[in-house]
Amino acid sequence: MSRGISLIETLVVVAILALIAALGTASLSAYQTNLTLTKSAEELVRRLEEAKTQAITGAGGTAHGVKFNGDSYITFNGDSFNASDPNNKTYALPEKVGVSNTIAGEDDALLFARITGNIGQTATVTVFWRGDPSKKKDIAVGPFGFIEAGAE
Repeated sequence: MSRGISLIETLVVVAILALIAALGTASLSAYQTNLTLTKSAEELVRRLEEAKTQAITGAGGTAHGVKFNGDSYITFNGDSFNASDPNNKTYALPEKVGVSNTIAGEDDALLFARITGNIGQTATVTVFWRGDPSKKKDIAVGPFGFIEAGAE
């Protein structure tokens, strides 16, 4: 009767530890993806709410909006987006995150009307994971400026 550990027993233990480590890494990756999407969507909701608030309070005497560019978005003042306006603020999304929308119009912008905060249409803004677009967070914006973040 041997009192040591055999090579087979050692290999089985190493294989079990490798399996546990692989499962833990997959879970951590999924958690990181979800966390990044959630943070990105929450930040975008804050910027949308900020633009709506500025429009309602009449800041600068104009409407305010948010333009979407796929990998970033820009907050702006005025009745339409002007790329050369020095007051525009650009917010880059994390490298693997993108943004899309269902906004009717050619400049891919949500424009909150001065005083009312209305946008005049219903729109969905989607923050998604570029490696797997089924991983996403939708943000619904109603015609009267109501902003609601939902989970997908």
